[in-house]
Amino acid sequence: MKSEIFIIIIGAFILQLGCKSETKEVIAAVEDRTAMPKLHATDITTVVSDSGITRYRISAPVWNMYDKAAQPYWEFPQGIHFERFDSLLSVDANIHSNYAHYNERDQIWTLQGQ
Repeated sequence: MKSEIFIIIIGAFILQLGCKSETKEVIAAVEDRTAMPKLHATDITTVVSDSGITRYRISAPVWNMYDKAAQPYWEFPQGIHFERFDSLLSVDANIHSNYAHYNERDQIWTLQGQ
């Protein structure tokens, strides 16, 4: 009986040592959301379909989506690769660039390099 009480006391003591109070770090709130991406993704590959038929495959090392900018846009700072598929799902076009920018509102792509 004494050994069980001793084990319980030692256990409670160890638990109390492990549960220490930590001070929480307070950080400033983000004030300017226009310069902060809503989405930051790495090593992405996605497909775009129309009426249930796969039309495009997009691959990129980095994809940033800025939804709060005056002109919302997507940015692919390390480049992008597009593949377009025909009706038989064969690749009929490839586009590769070192940098890409997509203006959501106007639906205009800007590609730079290679």
